Amino acid sequence: MLCRDYIPSDRPALLAMKQEQGFSYDLPDLDDPRLWISRKVLVNQFGRPIAAILGQLTSEAFLLDSQTDAGPYKRMRRILSLYELACAEARSCGMETTHAWLAPDIKDKFGDQLMRLGWKEHTWASFSKDLGR
Repeated sequence: MLCRDYIPSDRPALLAMKQEQGFSYDLPDLDDPRLWISRKVLVNQFGRPIAAILGQLTSEAFLLDSQTDAGPYKRMRRILSLYELACAEARSCGMETTHAWLAPDIKDKFGDQLMRLGWKEHTWASFSKDLGR
């Protein structure tokens, strides 16, 4: 077995693997290098892909807002004005999605507001890995 970088001709095999797994998500554009930190493919002795690990760039949204100088309506207007700018900048960098992790104590209230803006709550568990420095 050999591990190598992804090449466009790997796409059909990787899509078939994803289909076999039965997960109902769409893979981002495998051929857009702006979206990927790494695209490693394990191939068999015939050079056919048998596994892959794809490291996609992800946008994580952090909201910082003073809660002492304005009421909820004014604060939401500020958030919305920043929100549109941030979405436009992320799209211009090739991002297809952005993520927000909400603290449990604000999930119900702020999560509802995000849902009204078109965000969706995922049922998949979220894990992170500290890579160290």
